[in-house]
Amino acid sequence: MRVFQLVFAGGVLAILAACEPTTTGGGTDGAFAIPQPADPCGVGNLGRLVGKPTSALTNRRLYGNTRFVAAGSELGRDIDVNRRTVFVDQAGRITRIVCA
Repeated sequence: MRVFQLVFAGGVLAILAACEPTTTGGGTDGAFAIPQPADPCGVGNLGRLVGKPTSALTNRRLYGNTRFVAAGSELGRDIDVNRRTVFVDQAGRITRIVCA
């Protein structure tokens, strides 16, 4: 009977170990990992436009949502990772492009 209890306890421990939560880089310890797309809004290939005038971006075909934020403008709290947000300085040059 004792052998059966040890085998059963070992099986339960093995099952529980397989259910251990994982973390993502910078995540909270113990939080379950949720896969996120690396570049949900497609800004990866637009990084080379930082420092150029906005016309460099508006001449390209942009699919999906894109918003331009002028220097000193306040952003709303509506976060959409599928939308490109282009930050522009007072001289009309692109300073940053992010998904938000």
